[in-house]
Amino acid sequence: MSDEATEGAKPDERDTGVLLYDFAKYLSSLALVILGGVVTLTSGAAVKPPARTLALVIGLIAVGGAFAMSTAYSVVRARLGGRALPARPRFNIFLAQALIALGTGAFLASWFRALQ
Repeated sequence: MSDEATEGAKPDERDTGVLLYDFAKYLSSLALVILGGVVTLTSGAAVKPPARTLALVIGLIAVGGAFAMSTAYSVVRARLGGRALPARPRFNIFLAQALIALGTGAFLASWFRALQ
């Protein structure tokens, strides 16, 4: 298949749902890995960021992971019901990305500040 044939191709609704579901699974796994990294780095460290900052970081990442899992569930529910994919899962995946990124950035900033 040449690039010319696929250049203007728009994914159909099924492809969009599959991609969104896979991305939601990826973000859920990523949130768990990041949470594990935060707990590991702060549990045995001699220098720890403030407890309130850690609570905020863990909360942001956990809520982001919950939004990602909610997105995956919404996609599955829509597919099993034979309905079109609503707009809400697309907004939820945006929130999941933003919250996980904010939590990760806040942790890195507080971690490096605590190391100085």
